[in-house]
Amino acid sequence: MMSSKSHSGETMRDILLKEILGNILDDKFHVVVVTLVPLILLGTFVMHENYQEMLASYSSQIRNLGERSIAFRPDPLSVFAHGLTDSINRVYTIDEFGLIKVSSHPQRANPIFALFATPDLLFISTTILSLIALLFGFDAVCGEKEMGTLRMILANSVSRSAVIMGKQLGGALTFLTPYLIVVLMGLILMSLAGARLSAEEHLRLLLFVLLAAIYALCFYSLSMFISTMTASTTTSIIASLLLWAILVFIVPNIAPFIAKGFVEVPSTDLIEESRQRIWIVRAFEKIQAAGTDVNLLGGGTRERIQRDVDELEQEYGRRLDRLVDLSLAIGKLSPTMVFLDGATNIMRTGIRSNNEIIKQILDFKANPSGSPDNWRFSPTLSLRDDLSANFLWNFLILFLVNSALLSAAYVSFLRYDPR
Repeated sequence: MMSSKSHSGETMRDILLKEILGNILDDKFHVVVVTLVPLILLGTFVMHENYQEMLASYSSQIRNLGERSIAFRPDPLSVFAHGLTDSINRVYTIDEFGLIKVSSHPQRANPIFALFATPDLLFISTTILSLIALLFGFDAVCGEKEMGTLRMILANSVSRSAVIMGKQLGGALTFLTPYLIVVLMGLILMSLAGARLSAEEHLRLLLFVLLAAIYALCFYSLSMFISTMTASTTTSIIASLLLWAILVFIVPNIAPFIAKGFVEVPSTDLIEESRQRIWIVRAFEKIQAAGTDVNLLGGGTRERIQRDVDELEQEYGRRLDRLVDLSLAIGKLSPTMVFLDGATNIMRTGIRSNNEIIKQILDFKANPSGSPDNWRFSPTLSLRDDLSANFLWNFLILFLVNSALLSAAYVSFLRYDPR
């Protein structure tokens, strides 16, 4: 009994070592290294320079802010996950009617980002890392069959569970190890450039990387499952790439359009027209009641306008929240949306941070006193709040998806014909 368990452990270890060695000697591993090293290092450098320019823009803004204007300090974690930074880092002004005016231009200093995808770690992890994971797994089983080695392995009394687990661990270690090393190199590069992250920010980055790893494993397990369902590598790679494109690009992008079919949200232009209509109607009522020789904003008219506008904005906010929640729910049919939600929120550039900004703006609107320099983005959401309310749930979803796909690959492999 003991010798049987020992033999099983040895065979699984042999398969694991064979998988790692085979992957390292394969051209795919060289492509991974050549791709990830310049992408992550260059992306970190570019995003750090953009962050420094955003800081300079912010410093200039707070020197010229009026008494009823606020600006929010860029977050250093946006270097790795830009997220909703452009929506957050703007100048907000409360006008004489209590309306919130938002600057049309964010603090983003490099206009080239408006033409191309932001080259941050979030984008690289979402697209490039998931594609790399797919390319490592698509021939895990059917590739061995084409070469004739799968029949030789199974002929040596090696259990199929040992084969699947050995390939899962070997492949994961092969493509995740360079990713982790290069991320660490990017962090060192950022430190050498003068950036300093707090202990909490380092922990948030570590959690981001952990979530990226389990996200990539989902695509690796998916491609392994497809490999156990096909007899040739050509069929496997075509099916894998098709599903990758659907999950990474189509589902997350089509989700908001589907959600709009169920939740009607007026456009911002329509909201602005409604605000102006409220002002005109209230002013006309005041003229009708007191004649033309009247202070239009006196006698409680300003307060009534403010109350009507607040009700309009609150209804708009409720509809928008429902739209966002439904978009996320639909988008989370793909692991990509799950990862994006968890990653941006743990890096303080996601929807939760955006909602916190809105809350701070409304607090400022209700009490616009004090130095404008004090009104900057200082996240009141603690790491513990982000973990319990968002991150752990998204991590659990990805863990369950990966477990389900790995189990499906194992069940399929039990019936796989190695001949």
